[in-house]
Amino acid sequence: MDIPSGGFLTLLGPSGCGKSTILRLIAGLTSPSNGKIQFGEGATTNRSFVFQDPTLLPWRTVWQNVELPLTLRNNSTSDGQIENVLKLVALDSAHWEKYPRELSGGMRMRVSIARALVTNPQVLLLDEPFAALDELRRQQLNEDLLEIWAEQKCTTVFVTHNVGEAVFLGQHVAIMQSSPGRIVETIPIPLQHPRIAAIRTQQEFTALVSHVSSQLCRHQADEVMA
Repeated sequence: MDIPSGGFLTLLGPSGCGKSTILRLIAGLTSPSNGKIQFGEGATTNRSFVFQDPTLLPWRTVWQNVELPLTLRNNSTSDGQIENVLKLVALDSAHWEKYPRELSGGMRMRVSIARALVTNPQVLLLDEPFAALDELRRQQLNEDLLEIWAEQKCTTVFVTHNVGEAVFLGQHVAIMQSSPGRIVETIPIPLQHPRIAAIRTQQEFTALVSHVSSQLCRHQADEVMA
């Protein structure tokens, strides 16, 4: 699998097929038993990971949670840098001194994304970050994430079980099978950017969702027959 620099890839497949494992391999949290992970010539390995759960520290404020990666890396903290990413994820200053328990689920996930962005990653990895949210919040955060991606220009890999989300977000959708986990097809998504909410009602979008869904079902049927 090749992911172009600055590209957005979504990963679809049945539970247990290895989607999260791919993210962990790219992140360097797991070593491959075969093959290798390569980054482009001259690229650094500055990567950030957004998990399904926001994993915020409950005793730290929003500001302090976002500041944490800089502290752990012994980077000199920049108030301007933290403020910029908080504004980028649409969290205004009224929330900066709040604790995670005082925030909605959507706001906590925004903080998690801001924390991942504060180190200016070249690679952003997201493991079903919106799975626990209601559909309206999920769609709004999808749109927000694409705006962030367009501004940050970081290579992004996003795991999801939601076909509509995969098509809305990705420039390409990679479909996986299990036993063993592998990528069996990569489908280009030729929808133009910026992608806004209205695109979900367009015929081209619904046709792409139908096509990706049918391919996902076909590959799963092939797996069962095998």
